[in-house]
Order: sequence, then C-alpha cells, then structure tokens
Amino acid sequence: MIHFDVFNGDADGICALQQLRLATPRKAPLVTGGKRNIVLLAHVPAVAGDEVTVLNLSLDRNRKALLGLLENGVHVRYFDHHFPGPIPEHPGLDAHIETLPDRGVSLLVDDFLGGRFQTWVVVGTFGDSFDATARWVADPLELNAAQLATLRELGICLNYNAYGAYIQNLYFAPDVLFRRLEPYANPFDFIAADTAFETLRTGYAEDMARTRGLQPELMDDRYALYILPADPWARRAGGVLDNRLAHTSAQRAYALLARGCRKADSWSACEHLRRWEQAPTPCVVASRTAVAARPLPASITSAAPITTNSSNNSSPPSGNLEKALP
Repeated sequence: MIHFDVFNGDADGICALQQLRLATPRKAPLVTGGKRNIVLLAHVPAVAGDEVTVLNLSLDRNRKALLGLLENGVHVRYFDHHFPGPIPEHPGLDAHIETLPDRGVSLLVDDFLGGRFQTWVVVGTFGDSFDATARWVADPLELNAAQLATLRELGICLNYNAYGAYIQNLYFAPDVLFRRLEPYANPFDFIAADTAFETLRTGYAEDMARTRGLQPELMDDRYALYILPADPWARRAGGVLDNRLAHTSAQRAYALLARGCRKADSWSACEHLRRWEQAPTPCVVASRTAVAARPLPASITSAAPITTNSSNNSSPPSGNLEKALP
C-alpha cells in the first residue's frame, strides 16, 4: 500500500500537511503545485488499497478524478474549505469540508488532531490572510507581540512562495519547502535553524519593492493598464499586485498583463478592460500562460499560470479581515 499526500502549495496547504505528518510521520510521495494549480488529483497514480490525503483543493474541481479513485478502491481523506458541490457518499471517502468564512484547512486539521500543533495553525491561518482568526488561535499560546509578528511574517512568506507562472519562478518548489519544514514541531525552530525563511523574507521584500516602481501604461479616472515584464519576480508578484490594485479605487477598473503571454490572452484582457470602463467596482485581469507539470524526486509538482483572484470547540471570529495576500 502507498499513501499519497496531495496539497495546495500555499501556506494553508503546507501547514495543514505539516500538522498531519508531525502527528503521523510518513514519507509519502507528494503531489503538489503552485497556488492556483488546484486540479491535482488526476496526477495521483494510486491503485486499489492505496490511501490519499487531500488538503486545500476544491473537491468540485477535482470531482472526476476523486470519483475515479474511489471507484478503483482507493481510500481518500479530504480536507478543504472551498465550495465542494455535492459531496459524494462513498465508504472510501472521509470528508472534512467546511466553507465557513475565515476558517482554512489548517484549522480543520487542527480540529481533526485535537489541537496538537497550534503554532503551525497560526502560521497557516496568517498565510491565508485570516488575521483575526489566527490571533484567536494564538491567544491561549501566550505569545508576545514580536513572536506573533514573526509567525505572521512566516505565513505570508510561505504563501507568497506559491505564486508564479512556473514552478521555476518560485523560490522553493512546494514539495521541497515542505520537506524543509517537516522536521520542526515548532516554527520558531525552523526559523532559527533553516536559511529558507531568510530567503523567502528577503525575496518577498525585494519583489514588493519592484512592484512599487511600476507605472501604468494607460490610465484615466475610469481605468488603468499595467504591463509586467517577463521576469521571474513579476510572475511571483502578479497576485499581490492585482490584489493591491483592486483595493486602490472603487471607481477605477484595472487590467494587469504580463509580457510573454499568448496574443489571444492579451487581447482578451484588454477587451475585458474596455467592457468595464463604466464599472462601479474594480475588475482585475491577469494573463494566462500554458505550462506543463515538472516532476520532482519523490513527488509530483505541477505548475499553473497566474490567474485572477478567486475566494477548538468554540467558533472563531468572522468579519472583514486585513488581507496580506490574495
């Protein structure tokens, strides 16, 4: 029997898996990808008797592959907080799916494990931009302000690492980054012992500085057009930039294009901008670039294009939260 771990390569997916593997150590093959590559179950070569754990991936988007695995005798444990559509009723499916606002997969796994690794829950929840919920989880841990700020920064950096048009654009492939976190029950030990955090923190700061230097190619009081260069930093920073622009003005539509995309995609984005010239709310469009999966040792890592933004026994707080990253 083989056990596969399938997870979104963002902070919430990685920190959810971190909790599970601290509770049950297992060197399972990893199937993962960038932030927006969420159709991953089709890449899992599981057969009858195998087990698959899925974290932070839409069931609705992976439905066909999930049903195929279940029909072939594979047992699947599924944790997610996105819209699932109808959840299959099957003896081989153990579903832990909630769509409550401000509650990510790190918290669902925390509930499943009975609160054993809550410092990692704080990191993953901060990374998912659920700041109020992360502070709610952290409250009984008696962290000081500096420690809480450090966990928030780690969450933001882990999440930012998942953004890019290609896996090669990322500072670390998600499976590699998980393997570096894996030995540490405490994220503060990871920060102190592994240079990956400093690499991520420095890279994030440098990329954000570059975005602040961008000027629109076209702009008036109704719309603005930005064109990103065909550089790795631009592929990483596109998601953060489009989120920032979307919150700049409720009266201006925005388009964000990336050099190196297909001509048809560029036209579509510009046409979309023209249609929304009179829009009362922002419209953010990012270019798409077709990419192929890149296999890595002991894992299957799939890359996806930059795309537009999608979406304890007591209950965490809800409401409008500060968004560090989309």
